[in-house]
Amino acid sequence: MMKRMFVWMMVAVSGLHAEILQQETFSDGTADLSWHSVWGEAADQLQVDYQADNPTGDGFVGKLGNGLSGGGVGTLVVSNPSLTDYTVWANVRLAPGTTHYRGIVGRVTEVSTDSTSSFGFYALVADLSTSTGMGDERLMLRKWLPGGQAMTNIKVWSRAELGDLYPDDAGWHKLAMRFEGTSITCFIDDQELPTGTWTDTSFSGGGFGVYYFDMTDTSHFLDFDDVTAENETTLAPLPLAPQDFTLHQPWPNPFNPAVHVDMQLNTAQPVRAELFDMTGRRVRVLLAGDLGAGAHRITWDGQDEAGLPAASATYLLSVTAGGQSQSRRVTLLR
Repeated sequence: MMKRMFVWMMVAVSGLHAEILQQETFSDGTADLSWHSVWGEAADQLQVDYQADNPTGDGFVGKLGNGLSGGGVGTLVVSNPSLTDYTVWANVRLAPGTTHYRGIVGRVTEVSTDSTSSFGFYALVADLSTSTGMGDERLMLRKWLPGGQAMTNIKVWSRAELGDLYPDDAGWHKLAMRFEGTSITCFIDDQELPTGTWTDTSFSGGGFGVYYFDMTDTSHFLDFDDVTAENETTLAPLPLAPQDFTLHQPWPNPFNPAVHVDMQLNTAQPVRAELFDMTGRRVRVLLAGDLGAGAHRITWDGQDEAGLPAASATYLLSVTAGGQSQSRRVTLLR
């Protein structure tokens, strides 16, 4: 399995401790909460899978299929009408460049049992497609209104507006929504999204869960973990811990026959650079050893561990130094 595919930002949060109201970690390989599909399909749409690279390291994650309702949509929720003001967050595996909508939901008003019942919810969704007409590389705060209406956008954050908060790298990211009265504040990786808090009066309380939509294929899955409802509403972080190294963008990219990635180490330290395909299979170890402070270059010549030419595809370069990991996507074109 792939190790450290994602940039996990080390954040020191405020000294207040959140009280967990409900949480699903899948840590024992099973689901502890009662999960339902709001669309009326069977509850077995939830699967539990072993993935060694999950954020908490226990290896178990939830999987939500999108073969529901014949429209490529899936929504799994925990029903709890007593929840009103709370924060819902989850670790969600995001995939930049795809047409998938991946996210979390909160204040779900009702769990459908026969596909005709009305329900509504708020959703924080990542739409990271780069395909013309399919998406705009964005995050969206949305709502689904009872009565069969389509999703409505409350706020859209473009890639330009998000800046460094935009999830460039494939892997795990933490999405969160904080509900206080009619106010909704959204976060990614514990960082508040720009332009502050948004007001909406559609829903005052309800359960929480995850959301997945892909109209191009109904055989895909959303990976998610540690879905949590908590009553501590202060998520504002203290300054980020200093980065031990900087990993620059690959060049040329796409490439043939070789790609280079420059990095800057702040101090001398052990460095490991590994290359994976998009299924998580390790293709090659490019670097493993101690490097001094300063500039260094990682080069891949397009060959695998056995010295054979790798196939034309997109690969993930994962670099670990000083206990921190960063990754970059590279595309080989034969």
